[in-house]
Amino acid sequence: MNEKKVTLQVIVSQNLADRIDYYANYMGMSRSGFCASIIGQGILGYDKVGSILENYVVSEIHKEELKKN
Repeated sequence: MNEKKVTLQVIVSQNLADRIDYYANYMGMSRSGFCASIIGQGILGYDKVGSILENYVVSEIHKEELKKN
């Protein structure tokens, strides 16, 4: 998949930057690659939670409609 790449700039504390560098180095990744990986995992997590909540709400609405009939 050849998606267009964009640059994001974030400001973090020195302490957090040091921790990012530590884990990026530990994983053998660049700081940018590590941050992209972490952001991607976070987005996937939010997508999953959104999907679970959506399915739950639809299920509850369906249950209420069945009770009415």
